Amino acid sequence: MLESFRNLLSGKTLYVIVGICAVPFIFTGVSSFGTIFSNYGTVNGIEVTQLDVNSASGTIEQRYKSVFGDSFSLDQLEEEELFNLLKSQIVNQKIIESTALENRLGVSINDAKREIIKLDSFKNDNGVFDQAIFESTIRSAGLIPDEYVELVASSIASDNLLQAISNSFFILEDELKDFIAANEVSRDIKFLRSNTENLVDLQPASLVEAEKFYNENNLLFLSNESRVFKFIKSEAEDYLDRVTVTEELLEESYQDYLNTINNSIQNRISHIMIEKSNFASELEAQEFTNNILLNINSKEITFESAVVQHTDDEASKETNGDLGFSSGDAFPEEFENVIARLNLNEISDPIDLGDTLHLIKLTETLKSEAKPKKQVMQELRSEILENESALILYEDIALAEDLIISGASLDEIAKSINITGKSTNAIDSDQFSDFFIGLKQTKYFAPSFIVGDLDIVETENGFYIIELTEIIPPSLMSFKDEVEKALDEVRKEKAQALIRKTDESAFELIDLDGKNLPDGFEIEEYQSINRFSSLLPTDILSKIFSSSVNDEIKASAADGNNYWIKIKSENLPSELEVTSKLDEYRTYFGQYTSQKNSSLVDEKVREGLRVDLKNLEPKS
Repeated sequence: MLESFRNLLSGKTLYVIVGICAVPFIFTGVSSFGTIFSNYGTVNGIEVTQLDVNSASGTIEQRYKSVFGDSFSLDQLEEEELFNLLKSQIVNQKIIESTALENRLGVSINDAKREIIKLDSFKNDNGVFDQAIFESTIRSAGLIPDEYVELVASSIASDNLLQAISNSFFILEDELKDFIAANEVSRDIKFLRSNTENLVDLQPASLVEAEKFYNENNLLFLSNESRVFKFIKSEAEDYLDRVTVTEELLEESYQDYLNTINNSIQNRISHIMIEKSNFASELEAQEFTNNILLNINSKEITFESAVVQHTDDEASKETNGDLGFSSGDAFPEEFENVIARLNLNEISDPIDLGDTLHLIKLTETLKSEAKPKKQVMQELRSEILENESALILYEDIALAEDLIISGASLDEIAKSINITGKSTNAIDSDQFSDFFIGLKQTKYFAPSFIVGDLDIVETENGFYIIELTEIIPPSLMSFKDEVEKALDEVRKEKAQALIRKTDESAFELIDLDGKNLPDGFEIEEYQSINRFSSLLPTDILSKIFSSSVNDEIKASAADGNNYWIKIKSENLPSELEVTSKLDEYRTYFGQYTSQKNSSLVDEKVREGLRVDLKNLEPKS
């Protein structure tokens, strides 16, 4: 939740949603976590829908793509891990939504549509809203337009809440100065460091010592467990030769295409919007709007000039009130009902949308043109082949699942679906991905996956059926093959023994400036080192600045080196130094403050949290 507040405070949810629409909202785990008919329960009394599941999965995938690149997909996560991420994201989304609604920050569907019309993502090259672009973008994201409008309405409500929270955060100059002073403190230190890698390399090791270590530590020299698998691999393209596309089917599909084209009409409109709040009464606003229409109809003024003079919609004023195209569901229902009755260039009577009045003009009607028949027939043939081969593939998957449940072997399944089975040689977990591309080895090398177990798993283009046929336990590798590893282990043991011995007198060695210092150790002294220095590992700096002056610190760093540190003194920044860094720190302190305040907000909105999620547990 805290991460949600931090992220959302920096940008509108609505535009995040538009960005997510660039990739499908298809949740790859839906087949494992329920169906579109599932009841997913509630959060704070608000129903969790399939749209929430899709939105949450899309957000999670985008977050991982930003870290691991566009090649990442949710299939790469373990099912249990994906479930936990999904549950957390849904709860975060619904907490923000419910809090917004409790504070009466929701918006109407018509308000959402007005926002959508303004979005660049749905405009054509002329900068005008295009219904075709809108619908294709939304449907490719696995949504229907009405669902997307509801999603935008919800996101605007969340934006309103987050904007209100953001506006409540402010920075006091004295707080900023105190923050700078605390961060600009520096310290003088003197320390002893073991260069562990060099220390290991410096240690002598004989074959006799190596063999002795090998004999006393056989467990370190075992081979990896290996396993033998039988498997079936199939992809959709393997089924293409099973599909017959008749000329009759092609012709029927072509006629359906023509019918769709003929019924696809887009209407373009412009409007004049009058805000009722600008008038003393609603009646006065209506009379003003009627007068505009009367003047246009009497040709005292053109519609376009009336837009420039009177519209309260600043977003469309520069384009003479243009709102783009709709095929019947992009605009508010009140608009669509009137558009259906308008003739080209005709202007409507005033339309009341509650807070605003509108005059709309039908400016253009478009009917899609059919592509050449030869091109369409080729596209339809490819589409039919793809769909029908996928259908046969899924029939095989269903049959295989039934056979697995009934206790059939992989050979029996292979015979039933007419696919030849294959077998691996003995492979360990590191070699698994060489045979089973895209699958994680964890499940198939777990103790719970035993000889005779079968598993079927869908891939991006098909499926695998895998049977474990043999387990080869780890065995002791020969000393001859492991001699280098044994020598290295002897050196590591000797290095650790020397570190333990040096630890007994480390701080005395610092005071003696390195006299009698063993090889592999070094003493250094830093003046005025600060907490952001690159001279030392961050975990060591953290210990230095969380300790007191004159403290003696022992620490092992993430880089494997050991440190013995004396904190000699502390240096406070002057008032002038603090003042000179105000601009440098302002943005960072703002982020720090936002994070701290977000923690408080997170704690507050979670008070009384009611979560009743269902059908999200992975199916066994």
